[in-house]
Amino acid sequence: MTDKTKKNYIEDIFNSIGNYVSKEKEEELREKVSISIKAKIFSDEIEECLNSRDFSHVGLLDNSSDDKAFMFSTIFPIFIKVRDATFRLYKHKVEIMLSDDMKDRFVYIFSDGRLTSGEFKCYKLYEDEYVYIIKRIIENIPKFESALKEEIHNLDAEIDEVDKKKDTSKIQLDKAKNNYKLLLDMLK
Repeated sequence: MTDKTKKNYIEDIFNSIGNYVSKEKEEELREKVSISIKAKIFSDEIEECLNSRDFSHVGLLDNSSDDKAFMFSTIFPIFIKVRDATFRLYKHKVEIMLSDDMKDRFVYIFSDGRLTSGEFKCYKLYEDEYVYIIKRIIENIPKFESALKEEIHNLDAEIDEVDKKKDTSKIQLDKAKNNYKLLLDMLK
């Protein structure tokens, strides 16, 4: 191996290490931004409201919580339409449609700050497209919060309605059982 080959080899190793370190740092920065965005959208107040209404952990044998658990799952996605763009908020991501073109559709994942286009291109924090889309999400945080609160309010109204229907059904079933006994007794 010549000195020039050794030098190129060593430079390649240093460049690889430098690229790896800067890639790790960029990912870390994206993750910090995404955690902050998610924390703003799903504030403590919103999280408390959502968690207090999630009945999926109730494992009653008679499945009486199934209706409520299903209704809770219908909160998401939350749709927001702003300036010809459509946002769909889920607990773990935001989908953005700027137009009907696949290149104008994006998915932003909260866990790692990953932004991917409909053409499966992944954007980095140093790219203008990334910054533009994330700014659009940040600008709409108050609208996401408002829509979440409205959906929670609607859920509460629906849960009350289910509870009333269950109470009415129980009353009707009890009355049907009594009438059944009465009629069978008359047949004896």
